[in-house]
Amino acid sequence: MLNIFTLANGRLVQEEIEALEELSQFQPIWVDLESPTVEEKRWIKQYYGLSIPEDAMDEDIEESASFF
Repeated sequence: MLNIFTLANGRLVQEEIEALEELSQFQPIWVDLESPTVEEKRWIKQYYGLSIPEDAMDEDIEESASFF
C-alpha cells in the first residue's frame, strides 16, 4: 500500500493507494514509499515515469527535508 498526500482546501490529506488505477484519481504532492513492494515501485515507474534506485535507503532523506 502506498500513502500519498494531496492538498484539499489548503490542508494536507493522506490517501491510501492499494491499486495502480487509484493513482489517476489524485494529484499528489508527496508519495510515501516507506518499505515499498516491487509492485509499488513498478506503479511509480509506470504512472509517474520515475524509477527508484535499488540502493536507495530510508536514511537517504532526512525527516526534516520532507517538510519545506
